[in-house]
Amino acid sequence: MDFEFLREIRVQELERIARDLPAGAKILEIGSGAGWQAKQLASYGHEVEGIDVVGNYINYDYRDVRVWDVKIYDGKHIPFPEGTFDVVFSSNVLEHIPHVESFQREVNRVLKDEGLCIHVMPSASWRFWSSLTYYWVRIKGLFRSGKGKSAPTTDTEVAKVSLLRKLLPLRHGERGNVISELYLFSAYAWKSLFKKTGWKVVRIDKNRLFYTGEMALGRRLSLRARKKLSGILGSSCNIFYLKKR
Repeated sequence: MDFEFLREIRVQELERIARDLPAGAKILEIGSGAGWQAKQLASYGHEVEGIDVVGNYINYDYRDVRVWDVKIYDGKHIPFPEGTFDVVFSSNVLEHIPHVESFQREVNRVLKDEGLCIHVMPSASWRFWSSLTYYWVRIKGLFRSGKGKSAPTTDTEVAKVSLLRKLLPLRHGERGNVISELYLFSAYAWKSLFKKTGWKVVRIDKNRLFYTGEMALGRRLSLRARKKLSGILGSSCNIFYLKKR
Protein backbone atom coordinates (compact mmCIF):
# COMPACT_ATOMS: atom_id res chain seq x y z
CA MET A 1 0.00 0.00 0.00
CA ASP A 2 1.41 3.39 -1.06
CA PHE A 3 0.23 5.41 1.93
CA GLU A 4 1.79 8.61 0.62
CA PHE A 5 -0.15 8.42 -2.65
CA LEU A 6 -3.36 7.63 -0.77
CA ARG A 7 -2.75 10.60 1.54
CA GLU A 8 -2.37 12.93 -1.45
CA ILE A 9 -5.66 11.72 -2.90
CA ARG A 10 -7.58 12.07 0.37
CA VAL A 11 -6.25 15.55 1.12
CA GLN A 12 -7.14 16.66 -2.41
CA GLU A 13 -10.68 15.37 -1.95
CA LEU A 14 -10.93 17.23 1.33
CA GLU A 15 -10.02 20.53 -0.28
CA ARG A 16 -13.07 20.17 -2.49
CA ILE A 17 -15.47 20.13 0.47
CA ALA A 18 -13.59 22.60 2.69
CA ARG A 19 -15.56 25.59 1.39
CA ASP A 20 -18.84 23.98 2.49
CA LEU A 21 -17.84 23.66 6.14
CA PRO A 22 -19.09 26.25 8.65
CA ALA A 23 -16.30 28.29 10.24
CA GLY A 24 -14.83 26.78 13.41
CA ALA A 25 -17.04 23.70 13.20
CA LYS A 26 -16.90 20.77 15.58
CA ILE A 27 -16.36 17.84 13.23
CA LEU A 28 -16.51 14.07 13.66
CA GLU A 29 -14.64 12.01 11.08
CA ILE A 30 -15.81 8.41 10.86
CA GLY A 31 -13.11 5.99 9.72
CA SER A 32 -10.16 8.31 10.23
CA GLY A 33 -7.51 5.74 9.33
CA ALA A 34 -4.14 7.43 9.67
CA GLY A 35 -5.78 10.77 10.50
CA TRP A 36 -4.56 12.68 7.44
CA GLN A 37 -7.91 14.31 6.80
CA ALA A 38 -8.58 14.96 10.49
CA LYS A 39 -5.26 16.78 10.72
CA GLN A 40 -6.03 18.75 7.56
CA LEU A 41 -9.47 19.73 8.84
CA ALA A 42 -7.91 20.93 12.08
CA SER A 43 -5.49 23.07 10.04
CA TYR A 44 -8.55 24.87 8.62
CA GLY A 45 -9.49 25.95 12.13
CA HIS A 46 -12.00 23.23 13.04
CA GLU A 47 -12.24 21.14 16.21
CA VAL A 48 -11.91 17.55 15.03
CA GLU A 49 -12.53 14.14 16.55
CA GLY A 50 -11.62 10.99 14.62
CA ILE A 51 -12.88 7.45 15.22
CA ASP A 52 -12.06 4.10 13.63
CA VAL A 53 -12.19 0.38 14.31
CA VAL A 54 -9.24 -1.89 15.08
CA GLY A 55 -7.36 -2.86 11.94
CA ASN A 56 -9.63 -0.78 9.70
CA TYR A 57 -11.08 -2.46 6.60
CA ILE A 58 -9.44 -5.18 4.46
CA ASN A 59 -6.67 -5.57 7.03
CA TYR A 60 -5.20 -2.08 6.66
CA ASP A 61 -3.72 -1.06 9.98
CA TYR A 62 -2.69 2.57 10.27
CA ARG A 63 -1.21 2.46 13.77
CA ASP A 64 2.36 2.89 12.54
CA VAL A 65 1.56 5.84 10.26
CA ARG A 66 -1.04 7.75 12.28
CA VAL A 67 -0.70 11.53 12.45
CA TRP A 68 -3.78 12.17 14.62
CA ASP A 69 -5.24 10.92 17.88
CA VAL A 70 -7.85 8.53 16.46
CA LYS A 71 -10.24 6.99 18.98
CA ILE A 72 -10.87 3.28 18.55
CA TYR A 73 -14.51 2.22 18.92
CA ASP A 74 -16.66 -0.85 18.32
CA GLY A 75 -17.96 0.23 14.91
CA LYS A 76 -21.56 0.45 16.12
CA HIS A 77 -21.84 2.92 19.00
CA ILE A 78 -20.28 6.32 18.37
CA PRO A 79 -18.63 7.29 21.70
CA PHE A 80 -20.03 10.83 21.97
CA PRO A 81 -23.19 12.35 23.46
CA GLU A 82 -26.27 13.31 21.47
CA GLY A 83 -26.03 16.49 19.39
CA THR A 84 -22.27 16.91 19.79
CA PHE A 85 -21.16 17.78 16.25
CA ASP A 86 -21.81 20.45 13.65
CA VAL A 87 -20.50 18.18 10.89
CA VAL A 88 -20.12 14.42 10.49
CA PHE A 89 -17.69 13.50 7.73
CA SER A 90 -16.54 10.24 6.18
CA SER A 91 -14.43 9.34 3.18
CA ASN A 92 -14.74 5.95 1.50
CA VAL A 93 -16.04 4.35 4.68
CA LEU A 94 -19.79 3.68 4.63
CA GLU A 95 -19.51 0.93 2.02
CA HIS A 96 -17.41 -1.03 4.54
CA ILE A 97 -20.08 -0.94 7.27
CA PRO A 98 -22.28 -4.07 7.05
CA HIS A 99 -24.96 -2.47 9.24
CA VAL A 100 -24.86 0.78 7.25
CA GLU A 101 -28.62 1.42 7.49
CA SER A 102 -28.93 1.05 11.26
CA PHE A 103 -25.66 2.97 11.68
CA GLN A 104 -27.39 6.05 10.27
CA ARG A 105 -29.29 6.36 13.57
CA GLU A 106 -25.99 6.76 15.43
CA VAL A 107 -24.81 9.40 12.97
CA ASN A 108 -28.11 11.22 13.35
CA ARG A 109 -27.86 11.01 17.15
CA VAL A 110 -24.48 12.73 17.47
CA LEU A 111 -25.24 15.40 14.85
CA LYS A 112 -26.79 18.71 15.89
CA ASP A 113 -30.29 19.43 14.57
CA GLU A 114 -28.99 21.93 11.99
CA GLY A 115 -25.81 19.94 11.38
CA LEU A 116 -24.40 18.71 8.09
CA CYS A 117 -23.27 15.24 6.99
CA ILE A 118 -20.73 14.91 4.19
CA HIS A 119 -19.91 11.46 2.83
CA VAL A 120 -17.35 10.84 0.08
CA MET A 121 -18.29 7.55 -1.57
CA PRO A 122 -16.70 5.46 -4.35
CA SER A 123 -18.67 5.73 -7.57
CA ALA A 124 -19.84 3.20 -10.15
CA SER A 125 -17.12 4.61 -12.39
CA TRP A 126 -14.51 3.73 -9.74
CA ARG A 127 -15.91 0.19 -9.56
CA PHE A 128 -15.77 -0.27 -13.33
CA TRP A 129 -12.22 1.02 -13.83
CA SER A 130 -10.96 -0.76 -10.70
CA SER A 131 -12.15 -4.06 -12.14
CA LEU A 132 -10.28 -3.42 -15.39
CA THR A 133 -7.06 -2.30 -13.73
CA TYR A 134 -7.25 -5.34 -11.47
CA TYR A 135 -6.42 -7.48 -14.50
CA TRP A 136 -3.81 -5.05 -15.78
CA VAL A 137 -1.95 -5.21 -12.45
CA ARG A 138 -2.20 -9.01 -12.34
CA ILE A 139 -0.86 -9.37 -15.89
CA LYS A 140 2.07 -7.13 -14.99
CA GLY A 141 2.64 -9.33 -11.95
CA LEU A 142 2.98 -12.44 -14.11
CA PHE A 143 6.11 -10.99 -15.69
CA ARG A 144 7.57 -10.29 -12.26
CA SER A 145 6.71 -13.64 -10.70
CA GLY A 146 9.56 -15.84 -9.67
CA LYS A 147 11.95 -12.95 -9.10
CA GLY A 148 13.16 -13.33 -5.54
CA LYS A 149 10.01 -15.18 -4.47
CA SER A 150 9.68 -18.85 -3.61
CA ALA A 151 6.66 -20.88 -4.61
CA PRO A 152 4.00 -21.59 -1.96
CA THR A 153 4.85 -24.71 0.00
CA THR A 154 1.86 -25.34 2.28
CA ASP A 155 -1.83 -25.96 1.64
CA THR A 156 -2.65 -22.64 3.29
CA GLU A 157 -0.25 -20.76 1.05
CA VAL A 158 -1.63 -22.49 -2.03
CA ALA A 159 -5.15 -21.47 -1.02
CA LYS A 160 -4.08 -17.86 -0.79
CA VAL A 161 -3.01 -17.85 -4.43
CA SER A 162 -5.90 -19.88 -5.77
CA LEU A 163 -6.76 -19.52 -9.44
CA LEU A 164 -10.23 -18.21 -8.67
CA ARG A 165 -8.84 -15.43 -6.49
CA LYS A 166 -6.51 -14.38 -9.28
CA LEU A 167 -9.19 -14.37 -11.97
CA LEU A 168 -12.03 -12.65 -10.13
CA PRO A 169 -11.68 -9.35 -8.28
CA LEU A 170 -13.39 -9.33 -4.91
CA ARG A 171 -16.15 -6.93 -3.97
CA HIS A 172 -14.94 -3.75 -2.32
CA GLY A 173 -17.77 -3.15 0.12
CA GLU A 174 -19.90 -5.26 2.45
CA ARG A 175 -22.85 -5.84 0.12
CA GLY A 176 -23.35 -7.63 -3.17
CA ASN A 177 -20.47 -8.58 -5.46
CA VAL A 178 -18.09 -7.00 -7.92
CA ILE A 179 -20.87 -6.80 -10.54
CA SER A 180 -23.72 -5.57 -8.34
CA GLU A 181 -21.43 -2.88 -6.93
CA LEU A 182 -21.77 -1.12 -10.29
CA TYR A 183 -25.30 -0.33 -9.06
CA LEU A 184 -24.67 -0.26 -5.30
CA PHE A 185 -21.98 2.42 -5.72
CA SER A 186 -24.11 4.57 -8.01
CA ALA A 187 -25.30 7.98 -6.85
CA TYR A 188 -28.90 6.76 -7.27
CA ALA A 189 -28.42 3.77 -4.93
CA TRP A 190 -26.79 5.79 -2.16
CA LYS A 191 -29.33 8.58 -2.50
CA SER A 192 -32.09 5.99 -2.06
CA LEU A 193 -30.42 4.54 1.04
CA PHE A 194 -29.97 7.96 2.64
CA LYS A 195 -33.59 8.90 1.99
CA LYS A 196 -34.76 5.56 3.36
CA THR A 197 -32.81 6.13 6.59
CA GLY A 198 -34.24 9.58 7.26
CA TRP A 199 -31.84 12.01 5.61
CA LYS A 200 -32.54 14.93 3.33
CA VAL A 201 -30.10 14.85 0.40
CA VAL A 202 -29.13 18.48 -0.05
CA ARG A 203 -26.63 18.03 -2.87
CA ILE A 204 -24.56 15.44 -4.72
CA ASP A 205 -21.16 16.51 -6.06
CA LYS A 206 -18.17 14.73 -7.62
CA ASN A 207 -14.60 14.63 -6.38
CA ARG A 208 -13.26 15.48 -9.87
CA LEU A 209 -10.42 12.94 -9.58
CA PHE A 210 -9.77 9.70 -11.42
CA TYR A 211 -8.08 6.79 -9.64
CA THR A 212 -8.70 3.09 -9.12
CA GLY A 213 -8.60 0.56 -6.31
CA GLU A 214 -5.45 -0.92 -7.81
CA MET A 215 -3.75 2.50 -7.59
CA ALA A 216 -2.81 2.21 -11.26
CA LEU A 217 0.29 4.30 -12.04
CA GLY A 218 0.22 5.78 -8.53
CA ARG A 219 2.14 9.04 -8.23
CA ARG A 220 3.50 8.63 -11.75
CA LEU A 221 0.15 10.07 -12.89
CA SER A 222 -0.11 13.60 -11.46
CA LEU A 223 -3.15 14.96 -9.65
CA ARG A 224 -3.53 17.48 -12.47
CA ALA A 225 -3.74 14.65 -15.00
CA ARG A 226 -6.16 12.76 -12.77
CA LYS A 227 -8.43 15.79 -12.66
CA LYS A 228 -8.49 15.95 -16.45
CA LEU A 229 -9.09 12.22 -16.79
CA SER A 230 -12.10 12.45 -14.45
CA GLY A 231 -13.85 14.54 -17.10
CA ILE A 232 -13.39 11.72 -19.62
CA LEU A 233 -13.48 8.50 -17.58
CA GLY A 234 -15.66 9.69 -14.69
CA SER A 235 -14.97 10.82 -11.15
CA SER A 236 -13.94 8.11 -8.72
CA CYS A 237 -16.15 9.39 -5.90
CA ASN A 238 -19.49 11.04 -5.36
CA ILE A 239 -19.88 13.49 -2.47
CA PHE A 240 -23.18 13.48 -0.60
CA TYR A 241 -24.35 16.45 1.49
CA LEU A 242 -27.06 15.46 3.96
CA LYS A 243 -29.20 17.17 6.59
CA LYS A 244 -31.68 15.89 9.11
CA ARG A 245 -35.26 15.86 7.90
